[in-house]
Amino acid sequence: MDYQTLYLVRHAESAISGKYCGSTDAPLSKNGFKQAKKVAQVFNRIPLDNCYFSDLRRARQTIQYFNHKTAFAKTSYLKSRELREIHFGDWEAASYDQVSSQWPELYNRWLKSPTTVQIPSGESFPAFLSRVKAFSKKLTKNTAKHVAVVAHAGSLSALTMLLLKKPLTQFWKWIPPNASISILSRALNGKASTFKIVRMKDCGHLEN
Repeated sequence: MDYQTLYLVRHAESAISGKYCGSTDAPLSKNGFKQAKKVAQVFNRIPLDNCYFSDLRRARQTIQYFNHKTAFAKTSYLKSRELREIHFGDWEAASYDQVSSQWPELYNRWLKSPTTVQIPSGESFPAFLSRVKAFSKKLTKNTAKHVAVVAHAGSLSALTMLLLKKPLTQFWKWIPPNASISILSRALNGKASTFKIVRMKDCGHLEN
């Protein structure tokens, strides 16, 4: 039986790490570029068939060290706006302390139940989830054996919940750290089976 391995990668550290960064097109930090090189060391040993990535700069820069034509196979790189982080509206580029100070009640609700919060001038959670779900449907139709998705904390959490059929109340549970790699797998039988966890939020490659 054939199996598909799915690698979920959060972009490396951005230049405004520690602040809300959704639609803000921030580049990687100096440390982020170091992390990106270590992520590439992992994937340059894997025969990736497809690599989907958010069109925002921090995701694009995370894959810039990938060997785009490995000895194993030629990887198809597929840019997707659907993988963007949620748009944080008035919270964009603000620190967590600034947001908690200016919007204390809303911020507390965001920490407790983010799926029910409308961020001022931001993207609604249902709209955000809808586009991630649209990407998820495309992804599940892909029957390649090695597929990577390079995106953001929120979009990867939402995608993980959709693929593993987890409740949206677990949004914070599935948030991955910068430059981490999570691995899911499924059997590619007549009707593609459900994804199962192989490894979650692995940062071991960053320690080398």
